[in-house]
Amino acid sequence: PPAPLTPMLSAYLDIGDNLEQETIVVLARSRGVLHWSTKFLDFCKTTSTCGGSVTLLDKMWEYVWAHLDHSVDSVKHNTKGILGNLVQGLVAGGCSKEVERLLEDAKQLPKDSKARLVAFTCLLRHQSDSVVASCPNLASDTLALAGEQAIVGHVSNLYQQILTNTFKNQPDIWFENSVKPLLVLFSKVKDRPTLDLVSN
Repeated sequence: PPAPLTPMLSAYLDIGDNLEQETIVVLARSRGVLHWSTKFLDFCKTTSTCGGSVTLLDKMWEYVWAHLDHSVDSVKHNTKGILGNLVQGLVAGGCSKEVERLLEDAKQLPKDSKARLVAFTCLLRHQSDSVVASCPNLASDTLALAGEQAIVGHVSNLYQQILTNTFKNQPDIWFENSVKPLLVLFSKVKDRPTLDLVSN
């Protein structure tokens, strides 16, 4: 990205988090990083490159993983936006190795991790081929989490993305592979989180 943007991101990331920080500082930092990620996406789309910011990605991923499940909702929401902008920018800029690395990192997280579910939803939206090839059991793994009340919204979002992707890319097996398992689950299990998942 344009020269001033990389030092700006570096400054945001160097602020760091500590428990004494005022919420307003944490939120301001989050908004700053989100704004930077929007500029990064614009740059990647315009130039079809990722510029010099790839050197900061390690720090950026650390920030993203640490804030996807932040206690402040606005920070959580901003971090989802940052993740989406980064993935789209890396894809548009031809930096597929970095996207693959993110996918590998996401796979290492516990299956019931909110950050993992959010990352897979985002990656499926913008880089579905890699996810499908790398995680053939993603649909069944996701449905296996249906009874977890604390993550039902994230599970629902991911499974919705799986349904969308399968319908778009593999319409011939869409019903058998994506819809039928959901109906089978619904017919067998009647706990509230599962009903919430199916109704969503």
